[in-house]
Amino acid sequence: MSIQIEQLSEEEREEIINYGIRRSIVISISTIVTIMAGYLLGIVWQSIFFLFCFSALRKYAGGYHADTPIRCYFLSFITLFIALMGIKILQCDDNVGI
Repeated sequence: MSIQIEQLSEEEREEIINYGIRRSIVISISTIVTIMAGYLLGIVWQSIFFLFCFSALRKYAGGYHADTPIRCYFLSFITLFIALMGIKILQCDDNVGI
């Protein structure tokens, strides 16, 4: 179903734009936090790869939905931290892939 932008009221357009801006900010913050955590752990490229895979998984797999945005951010950060710590601890040499 396609909505024609001309059919929307000014309030609806403004709401859509504000939603897009908020989502962009959240995505940017998540990306920055992930890369910073990877940098602090010395696994920047692995953190970027994890972010890419985790984002795709969240988009297409659904899963748990937190009650509030703050709880969602907190649970996402905990998942990120556990995953990056696992990557850091379980690092293998260059000849071994998991």
